[in-house]
Amino acid sequence: MLKKQFLLILFFVFVFMIDSWAQCSMCRLAAETSFASGSEIGKGLNNGILYIMIIPYILFASLALILFSKPIRSKVLKYLPLKR
Repeated sequence: MLKKQFLLILFFVFVFMIDSWAQCSMCRLAAETSFASGSEIGKGLNNGILYIMIIPYILFASLALILFSKPIRSKVLKYLPLKR
C-alpha cells in the first residue's frame, strides 16, 4: 500500500514538473522582451520567482525547528548539571 502511494505521488510530481518546464521558457522570454523594451515587468517577474523559491525553504526550516528542537533540548538538558 505504501509503495503504491509513493509511486502515485512520484507520478504526479513528474506530471506537474513537465508543466513547469514549459513555463520556464515562457517566463524567460517574457523577461527578456521586457528588459529589451525597458519595462519593469522583468524585475517584478524575477522578484516573484525569488518569492516563490523562498517559501519552501522557510516552511522546511520551520518544520525542522519544530520537530527537532524538543528532542535536542531534552538531550542537552539531560547532560547539563542544572538544579531543578
